Amino acid sequence: MRLSLLPLLYCPSCKRKLHLNLKTTHRRGPQIISGSLDCSARHQWPIVGGIPEFVNNLSNDKKKTSQRFGEQWLKLSTYTQDDQKQLLNWLYPVKPSFFGKKVVLDAGCGSGRHLLVTSAFKPKMLIGIDLSRAVEQAYAVTQHNPRIHIIQADIANLPFKRPFDFIYSVGVLHHLPNPKVGFQSLVGHLKPKGSISVWVYGKEGNEIIEKFVNPVRKLVTSRLPMKLLALISIPPAIIVFIIARLAPFLPDKLPLYKYFTSLQKYSLKKIFLIVYDHLNAPTAFYLSQDQVRDFVKGAKIAQTIISHRLGNGWNLLMQKPS
Repeated sequence: MRLSLLPLLYCPSCKRKLHLNLKTTHRRGPQIISGSLDCSARHQWPIVGGIPEFVNNLSNDKKKTSQRFGEQWLKLSTYTQDDQKQLLNWLYPVKPSFFGKKVVLDAGCGSGRHLLVTSAFKPKMLIGIDLSRAVEQAYAVTQHNPRIHIIQADIANLPFKRPFDFIYSVGVLHHLPNPKVGFQSLVGHLKPKGSISVWVYGKEGNEIIEKFVNPVRKLVTSRLPMKLLALISIPPAIIVFIIARLAPFLPDKLPLYKYFTSLQKYSLKKIFLIVYDHLNAPTAFYLSQDQVRDFVKGAKIAQTIISHRLGNGWNLLMQKPS
């Protein structure tokens, strides 16, 4: 943790300002490696391995989901040249120039691969939060960039007030017990005129996955040990890899055609990780366009754009009024 993060932090329990407990602080260069963040109500939050931890009283569902994804991203992380193109597809119509000089939150940063991409877009400050132990990997790959800060926290109970010009969350909200509540929590941390971009699994375009894969994930694969799930993921990954390579020669009415086409240049390893990701989560919702529109129902908004990019998920970009 760098001291430049401290002015943005508030106690998630009582919303009072946090201060660094100097008696317990251990530093290594510009980083605070261990210690605690305290508030005037005597709530105390540890700093462990350079990462402030704001995690307590989690539901069983959140514990299971964060544990599964933590194991996944700590052991199966990958960083490729395709990450920027893929991320911009998910954030459409947001462009790299949009990030310039903004205070930005990556809500559900996982192992930090999107932080590495968006840090090149020159934001003023970039904060990555995740509920899982994947923050350890995110910290390891970003700790030398003074603009990037990593926090372990729950989207539904973040240690901020309203410091953000832009928040993005890719492939995260549909793994929450209530995606709409997660979205509204994030909106509450935007500045006036701030914007939020999210990408979620779509019901439209994923009918086959929802009907056949989702029940298997829910009842079987999300309960398997990591090594066994990895083995089980290999055959479907090979099938998806072959279909993706053949996609340009297949009828465009094929289910998931746009999605398979987007995977055409992906390596077998990356496709394996996508398959594993689909089978791993204890919780996953496939959301209709109406459900995504319902995210912003009743909110004060200046602009909303919803698009069905790649035919298998919903992009939602919303801006708050001044």
